[in-house]
Amino acid sequence: MDRLAGSGCCDEEGMRDRLILALDVESRGEAEDLLETLRGRVRFVKLGFELFLSFGEEEVRRLRSEGLSFFFDHKFYDIGRTVRAGVRAVARMGARCVTVHAEPHTMRSAVEGRDEVAGSDCKVLAVTVLTNMEDKDIHATGIDSRLGVRDLVLKRARQAARAGVDGVIASVGEAELIRGDEECGGLLIVTPGVRERGEDYGDQRRVGDVFGALRGGSDYIVVGRPIVKSESPREVFDRYVTLMMSREWETRAKGNR
Repeated sequence: MDRLAGSGCCDEEGMRDRLILALDVESRGEAEDLLETLRGRVRFVKLGFELFLSFGEEEVRRLRSEGLSFFFDHKFYDIGRTVRAGVRAVARMGARCVTVHAEPHTMRSAVEGRDEVAGSDCKVLAVTVLTNMEDKDIHATGIDSRLGVRDLVLKRARQAARAGVDGVIASVGEAELIRGDEECGGLLIVTPGVRERGEDYGDQRRVGDVFGALRGGSDYIVVGRPIVKSESPREVFDRYVTLMMSREWETRAKGNR
């Protein structure tokens, strides 16, 4: 999951690897049906706690053997020993990346856990601010009311860089902010909350489109409901790949990356 640049990143194969399918479904059966529908297309899938528990380790390993990469969206946040053990466990399963909350001690513990697995290339990604939160929501948690979401995202991205994690989860609106920062600009940026015109935002608040994400410097985008809830998941998946190809070339032609 290294940062993509140069040859291959703008073609169809490269874009299929940069499009992460969020398996936001309620059952293992639904997930298996969707993966079968998208067989030969999808390369990289995101699993949350609920679906991971339904799948189990053996199923994850089976799907990995068929060429799927897994993003374990566990958002670990606990005492250091627990985080270290949890990340170590998912790294042993061959996770391509795993999320933790962007708290300095949590991030450092996660890196330690990953590094305890010889040969693991699992990337530790820090969640900056959840994409369903706005300024009023972070203030309700006790965050200084003088800080807005963008301020908090940048602060946490800088802490992530200092903690030695590989990247961050950030919305379309903050990707460019992070990429342009001297301290954290080298981090991987994975962006959820991507929607095109007319698509349902659901519970997302800080959203943006494919062009905004790629222009801002996102390395990977996460798309769930627009594909999962579609009557034609293959058609929507392919449309996103095509959009990513065209928007990446457009971005480069404008000299934005």
